[in-house]
Amino acid sequence: MPSKEQLATLADWLDDAENGDDIVQIHALPELSSAEIGALAHLYRSEVYRCSVWRTRLDTTTNWAVVTLGVALSISYASPDASPLPLVLIGILNLFFLTLEARRYRYCDSC
Repeated sequence: MPSKEQLATLADWLDDAENGDDIVQIHALPELSSAEIGALAHLYRSEVYRCSVWRTRLDTTTNWAVVTLGVALSISYASPDASPLPLVLIGILNLFFLTLEARRYRYCDSC
């Protein structure tokens, strides 16, 4: 955790940046210890993992939509006497899958 002096230096630097003053000494920022750098590395890795999990979930709902449509087409065109009802039912199911995907994408897009 940064000391009070380091935080004060950082606050002064940010005030100067907001005021548009010419900042020459960037080395005035607090230096991080190896433990803090390690913590940042772990936080970054966890964020990347979280986004990749959301991407996998998006791919899964798309795959479900494609597979169920393929099943419905296979059933509907299996014989001349086959009913077109599976296409309607799977269309409703695909609407549900793609709505889930859209909701997940809106969340994942903000990652």
